[in-house]
Amino acid sequence: MKKFSIFFVVCFTVLITSICSANFGFGKEKIGILIVGPTEFKTENRYYDIIRENLVPPEGAKYTISTDENLQSAYQQYWLEKGELEEGKPTKEDFFAFSQKSGYDKILFLVIKDPVTDVSERPYMFSTIKQYRTTVTVNAFLCDGQNILAVRSVAQDGDSEASVVRARADAFNKDMRDIGKYMTDVIINHKFISKQQNNR
Repeated sequence: MKKFSIFFVVCFTVLITSICSANFGFGKEKIGILIVGPTEFKTENRYYDIIRENLVPPEGAKYTISTDENLQSAYQQYWLEKGELEEGKPTKEDFFAFSQKSGYDKILFLVIKDPVTDVSERPYMFSTIKQYRTTVTVNAFLCDGQNILAVRSVAQDGDSEASVVRARADAFNKDMRDIGKYMTDVIINHKFISKQQNNR
């Protein structure tokens, strides 16, 4: 009877652990997403929504994705500790140093350049209507604190007849669709840059 009770407890513990791991991400690799660049991309929820939608781990993946705003605050603190009141232009060493302090297994740095917008007009009824075309360039770096594991550079155009904001969001969504597809494949299939390439 005693042996049966011990066996039951062990089986129950294994079952609960498996359920928790599957549902809450216990035991899975944690990957944080950090935005480096213009303030509007860090403060508007729409951009975080776009990131989450395009970086959803596939079913059964052994990693989780986080866009926790505390990570952005930690990055600002990192630069303050370096004596800078504003974020500086990061180097590879900055990526390594921050990744090691972040508490995540890996960090996906999204380095966004200032968007470029062209405004034109086209005839509409008895008047004209403005058209906005915005180009957003995103350089993505996946880092584990020791190496740059993957790099992806994307520049897409977004269009809108409503506003610059919508054109910018459209372009960013196209960027993240490309980056999300690429990085998911890299992470799932371990298609990382070699250490030799990192040392060049």
